[in-house]
Amino acid sequence: MTIRQLRWMATLGLVLGLPAISAAEEVVWRAVRHDAAPAAPVAAPVDVAPPPAWSGPVATLGRPVAIVPSAPATAVEPVGYRVPAQGPVVRGQAPESLFPPPPPPPGALVSLTSEAAAPPLPPIPYPAPAPAPVAPFPDPAPPPPASTVVPHVVGGPPDNLPPPGAAPFPDPSPNPSVALDRPIGTSWWDKATGWCTWGDKSDCSHRAKFQSDHAFDFLASPVTNPFFFEDPRALTEVRPIFTYQSAPSGNPIFRGGHSEFFGTQARVAFTERLSLVVNEFGFVSLHPNSPTPDVQQNTGFGEIKLGPKYTFLRNTATGTVAAAGLTFELPAGSHAVSQDTGSLGFDPYVTFGQHFRLPSGFGSLNLLGAMGYSFSADNKRSEFFHTSWHLDYNVANTNFYPLIELNYFHYTNGGKARDLGMEGADLVNFGSTNVGERNLLNMAFGLRYKFSENVQIGGAFEWPILNHHDTLSDVRFTFDVIFRY
Repeated sequence: MTIRQLRWMATLGLVLGLPAISAAEEVVWRAVRHDAAPAAPVAAPVDVAPPPAWSGPVATLGRPVAIVPSAPATAVEPVGYRVPAQGPVVRGQAPESLFPPPPPPPGALVSLTSEAAAPPLPPIPYPAPAPAPVAPFPDPAPPPPASTVVPHVVGGPPDNLPPPGAAPFPDPSPNPSVALDRPIGTSWWDKATGWCTWGDKSDCSHRAKFQSDHAFDFLASPVTNPFFFEDPRALTEVRPIFTYQSAPSGNPIFRGGHSEFFGTQARVAFTERLSLVVNEFGFVSLHPNSPTPDVQQNTGFGEIKLGPKYTFLRNTATGTVAAAGLTFELPAGSHAVSQDTGSLGFDPYVTFGQHFRLPSGFGSLNLLGAMGYSFSADNKRSEFFHTSWHLDYNVANTNFYPLIELNYFHYTNGGKARDLGMEGADLVNFGSTNVGERNLLNMAFGLRYKFSENVQIGGAFEWPILNHHDTLSDVRFTFDVIFRY
């Protein structure tokens, strides 16, 4: 035989010897014919008996049947957690990769989905731990009498707190008469007063006594018509004023003469709303070119104008402020300059201001306006309606305020004190006859400069727009200095 034939013979012998090798395994399988019924189970032997001799084929393929009979039927318990009667049972197993479980003993049937069929070991009895004693809650101390002062302890309960459940539940409908199916409306008066006071308190919380209202420092006070054109803010200041005006040549008495005023104004702010204003206190000088017995070239003390003012609107959010006042015109001046006309005059007025902020870097605009009516307590003084308007431009938010102003007077009734055929507008009330329905309209251009809010100066030139010759003013120059607190 060749070497190749010997190799084939050795391989064939190895294949034919596999059944003998399989008998040495732990579990021995017995081949059966495909037409034979499976063998009936027998009692589980201690040792596995060798299979009987078989004269058939060496090996056939069929359904394998274990030679170990099934164990007696026992209750199968699912794997899970259970609490025994006398204590817990703890099971544990190391990972199979490290410590694989040992093989079952001979004759034991193992199920992959249940515990071993062998009877379980009895649980290890041990006494249950005794529960820890719980101290009973002490009875709460009785609350002290209502008259007893209980010291407050930080972090403790509130003083004299009633026990839980003692306080009744609040009434779910405290106002049964209020309709809850619609919002509660606000009256028009509440809306008006609320708008007038909007933004009011935060601006005057640090205001000193008698100090001016500085919530509207962006406004510039008017310059011309100083006795009737009032600033709407509550201010504390002293304002010296000088006015020079030339009369028109067509005036029947002055014929190109001139007149002046030099004096002062004063204001005291009691609150950010209420103030007292002295509109005129000073001297008047008249220089007519054709004097009469009633109008001579003289200088004398002028009449006094003063009265209260109330700032009823202060809206810092919109930059709006408005006031109303009453000026009493006291004819306590010199007769030589016609400053004692009649018994008394009074002038109710309103005045307001509005701030307009321009885009960044362009400054702002400020608008002021005032109107009123000068009444006479008798028929001696002339009566008239007056209004004034002011518009200034704060150049790039600096201290320069170029301005333009308009002043209008409309005489409704002439007086009976003198027969002159002319009137003096804001400077002199001659009480002249035959001046009813006459109109005076002047325009002014000027500038106000603020060294600070406490020191300011202003000046303006003014001339008439309407062609009239029965007034004292043809061209007027007004200059003032403001010392404000």
